[in-house]
Amino acid sequence: MSASHPKLEADAKWWFVNSSGDVRIVLLIVLNTTYVRFEKWQLVPPNAPRPVTQAYTDQLRANPAHNPPTNRQPPGNQHAYAAHEVTVTATTVTGAPMILPFAALYERPPGPNEGDVVITSQMFRNIVRSVF
Repeated sequence: MSASHPKLEADAKWWFVNSSGDVRIVLLIVLNTTYVRFEKWQLVPPNAPRPVTQAYTDQLRANPAHNPPTNRQPPGNQHAYAAHEVTVTATTVTGAPMILPFAALYERPPGPNEGDVVITSQMFRNIVRSVF
């Protein structure tokens, strides 16, 4: 099913609001005739300045170590934003790797042979192979 980008953003926000705080990351896939963009959405930290500004979310995006908050936030305090984007064209991958923090996915620290999910440039190429 195809949807506009604003509709996809609204859907991402719906998952955060309606999960009672259990959803930590939402992945959006935006298809275009010349590219595929993968967006990792998450919530700003609960102690973020209010109102949340574009400058603040830009600052969060600039820090690759920024992880999604692991504590639940009531819907009225939530502010979702695109924390990371990877764009794939027929010839390039920009923004990879994308890291999905283990604790955000499983709500516990990683064990001895566990770690973050790292989606590399080659993995993104494989995902979109049939698009281009």
